[in-house]
Amino acid sequence: MKTFALAFALVLAAGSAAGQKTYDDPRFPKTPEEKEFSARVVREIHRLVPRNKETFTLGLADRGTEVVFPGPAMNEFERVHCERREAFRFYGFANEVGGIIVAECADGERIRALAAKARIPEEIAKLSTASPEELRKYGWDIRHEKLDDGADYFQYPLIGVGHGILVVHSAVYFSPKTRRAWVIQLSDYPMCHNYGDDYKTFPLCSDKSGFLKALARALAK
Repeated sequence: MKTFALAFALVLAAGSAAGQKTYDDPRFPKTPEEKEFSARVVREIHRLVPRNKETFTLGLADRGTEVVFPGPAMNEFERVHCERREAFRFYGFANEVGGIIVAECADGERIRALAAKARIPEEIAKLSTASPEELRKYGWDIRHEKLDDGADYFQYPLIGVGHGILVVHSAVYFSPKTRRAWVIQLSDYPMCHNYGDDYKTFPLCSDKSGFLKALARALAK
């Protein structure tokens, strides 16, 4: 298990390309399989949120090989290797405004089991004064659905506490046919929190749950 500071860095850290030539940049996909996966992730993100040079563009982040799941206690997390993983930072108004990780994992059974165990840390639940409807609106609830294609779909917040509360909105799609799983981990800060009306109609902010589910289903096809 790792502390939240390390786990969150693993989830959202951007790889530095300083002093490297472009073709050596580890953030770039290299194999045909990596390039195909990266292109598919970009295509499906932009199908849901069109590229806009002022408000929404994607920038490469550390591709890595791992995704992070809640551990048994607050600020403890479990890291899982996945064969395909892509990561992007979101940019708008010349600033970084969020980020996303998408992974395809061969050990789908393990991913499904970890997603099924996701819980809101007890310490956070005790402090919350929000209604269940409010928690659901902002993606701070735990969901497990059986979709019409037979897939298991999970959605939950990955929460850590330091000098504030940090949240990574997470979704898992498990295919009963391939026994593989797709994991999406989304940071919507500060996009959905500090920019007022600029992003209120963006699916990432106005319908976060719908965005995550639509992206997971599209990637799993």
